[in-house]
Amino acid sequence: MTRRRSAALAVLLSLPGVAIVSAQVVQPPYDSSYTVTDLGAVPGLPAPYGGLTFLPSNSNTIVIGGAANNVSGALYSIGVVRGAGSHITGFTGSVAAYSEGQYNDGGVVFGPGGVLFYTRYPVNQVGEVKPGSVACARFRLS
Repeated sequence: MTRRRSAALAVLLSLPGVAIVSAQVVQPPYDSSYTVTDLGAVPGLPAPYGGLTFLPSNSNTIVIGGAANNVSGALYSIGVVRGAGSHITGFTGSVAAYSEGQYNDGGVVFGPGGVLFYTRYPVNQVGEVKPGSVACARFRLS
């Protein structure tokens, strides 16, 4: 590499907002028990991704937010493949529509009675999907 290219690269990397891509690392003491595996993109899920949770009745299916933080956002389901030790190693098929999920964000969880709750950003709300429904009720947080 020439001096000019080296200098240009050094300047570029020192600029604010320029991220340096690096691998995820599990820090000690957790590195003896955990590893990180890149599963790749979730087939058919529109980016950006939102939060996820497992179906209470099926630990091999996740519900995950797609098109997060947008009015077009929705919640989807997809199966997972498990390998040795029951570790997730991939996905089965492509996502299927689960329910409405406009503005879904980072939190998705099943509550009492099988009600699905999810956080909504930037509208400062919580969405609620009752069992057997694909429609969402919304509640504003104060």
